[in-house]
Amino acid sequence: QVNEGVQAHVHKINIDGNTKTHEKVIRRELSIKPGAVFKRSLLLRSLRDVSYLNFFSNVVPNYDVLESGDIDLNIKVEEKPTGQISFGAGYSERDKVVGTLGLGIPNLFGTGQSLQLNVDFGKRRNTFQLSYTNPWFKDTPTSVGADIYNVNRRWFNDFTEETRGVGLRLGKRLYWPDNYFRIFLGYRFESVRYFDFSDSYKLRADSIPNSLTKINWPQLTSSTSITIQRDDRNLPQFATKGSFVSWTGELAGGPLAGDWDYQKHVLEASKYLHTLWKL
Repeated sequence: QVNEGVQAHVHKINIDGNTKTHEKVIRRELSIKPGAVFKRSLLLRSLRDVSYLNFFSNVVPNYDVLESGDIDLNIKVEEKPTGQISFGAGYSERDKVVGTLGLGIPNLFGTGQSLQLNVDFGKRRNTFQLSYTNPWFKDTPTSVGADIYNVNRRWFNDFTEETRGVGLRLGKRLYWPDNYFRIFLGYRFESVRYFDFSDSYKLRADSIPNSLTKINWPQLTSSTSITIQRDDRNLPQFATKGSFVSWTGELAGGPLAGDWDYQKHVLEASKYLHTLWKL
């Protein structure tokens, strides 16, 4: 015999400990809302989504019971360092000595936006890559992003390859088939140019049909892509349960113009589970 009592509603949701991250960055990830009936499943999903931001080392819930039987929900977060800066150097027979500089800011000014800068510099390879992403454009669950890159590489002493490009990204959270799905649209325009051919390479290439010296440079690629993914992992790094499935289709040329025509499909699937001990 079961006699149900009065359902407890969420009166207020208090957030504490966010010394850097804006409160709305946390609050917009909550599935449980003030005024709604308290459900443990919604609380667990909210904690998962806040942890999935990867801005906090700990997310701890608590509650206060009111005289009416409703509750005030308290969520305490602990900020962790999220920005990264890296320096390095490497050597290879092809590129010789190359220095690297990287700067990653996944929580720009505490707004949840991300900025990534990578620079390589050397005698034979110079790279510049800059990426920006806003995961909640206009305070809606819509992400926008842009990428710009320029790569110059000297292939031994034969020729130089120059790649320049720009990309635009648009993403949306979906609620069907369930709310773990997301869809992303992208566009990329890229220019590739080979130049500064050595005399010895020109001499060898004269007998080769369609060699690099006989192509009109630059060659342009105009492509669009669509990605559908489902991600219900419990953590963005070192996940212990859940799965990740993603399909990406890319189309270049045709109505998009450019010098290259192709289509490409990439399917990725992973499953995370405990095996033995803590593995």
